[in-house]
Amino acid sequence: MRPLHLLLPDMQTLRNYYSYFKSHGLKGMMDRYGRVSVAVLFAFFLIKGLFWLFLIYGGVEWLG
Repeated sequence: MRPLHLLLPDMQTLRNYYSYFKSHGLKGMMDRYGRVSVAVLFAFFLIKGLFWLFLIYGGVEWLG
């Protein structure tokens, strides 16, 4: 099993993935970085969105 820091990219890598995705699209990103980068980018934004939903709905109920 690989160490966690080798599986998860740092924030600069995520920025590189995102900027390349914005300029070349999904197909270009898959050609250059592979399917793993697309999965990492998707997971990052999914977790970020779920965190905000939890913070808005769960945090309001928790505070009040």
